[in-house]
Amino acid sequence: MAINFPDSPSVDDVFTSGDRQWKWNGTSWQSIVAGESDPTMGGDLSGTASTAQIIADAVTSNELATTGTASSSTFLAGNMAWETVPGPEITTPNNFFKNWNQISSSFTTTVGASENAVVIGPVAVATGNTWSVNTGSTVKVI
Repeated sequence: MAINFPDSPSVDDVFTSGDRQWKWNGTSWQSIVAGESDPTMGGDLSGTASTAQIIADAVTSNELATTGTASSSTFLAGNMAWETVPGPEITTPNNFFKNWNQISSSFTTTVGASENAVVIGPVAVATGNTWSVNTGSTVKVI
């Protein structure tokens, strides 16, 4: 069955033939689905089909493929494992303190002769605590 489209359509004109619809884009007739062409999302999605986003708080830690146990003393590492926040003594390679800007307890951290460490300042030493560097060693605060 031949379809006879209008001869002089305007942009966004919709033509219906039987149960099919077409929309004129200024150059050609484009087939469209009956109903909304960009439907509104629902459930855990917001926006429309072309701008869909997961709504806030829709994904919890239970829905993530993680190992270990989430708690107030763990963090989700890049390998998707819940890991314990390292304590004040750094003895394992690649353990780092993040936003560690005040020394508020007495502890010793030893950096081996073949290892390097960096301190990014400023660092405050709380009253009653000390920060010392062994003779012959150097600490650079960046």
